[in-house]
Amino acid sequence: MLEITRNERKALRRWASIAYDRELGAELAKLGTAIEAWRTGKSSSHAASDEIHQFHDGVARDLFRFYTRASPESAVAQAVVSGVIAEAELPPELLAVVAPLIQFHQWEESARAAGQTADDADRDNHGES
Repeated sequence: MLEITRNERKALRRWASIAYDRELGAELAKLGTAIEAWRTGKSSSHAASDEIHQFHDGVARDLFRFYTRASPESAVAQAVVSGVIAEAELPPELLAVVAPLIQFHQWEESARAAGQTADDADRDNHGES
């Protein structure tokens, strides 16, 4: 388990909040496009309402759950892997704290991209059948 100081935990919470804000903002921008289509007559009010409903019950809820349930260090590591936060943005001492988790999330992403579950990839890496 990682040993994280009080100041590091506080900084990680701040960075997790930044990542949440960035991801939510990107999704709200997509929703804004749907609303703009309604305003300009390119789609119906029902279509815009459906988009709002899907946003609320889908991605907004998923992001809220992730960022309120994940540890700050895991949230920050995942945000780095997904490109929401650039490694260069993080202070070196925080990057050192989350580096093992970044590696884990990168490994998890590569396994997912290859169509494997995390358990399959783990067995492959350990030579198990």
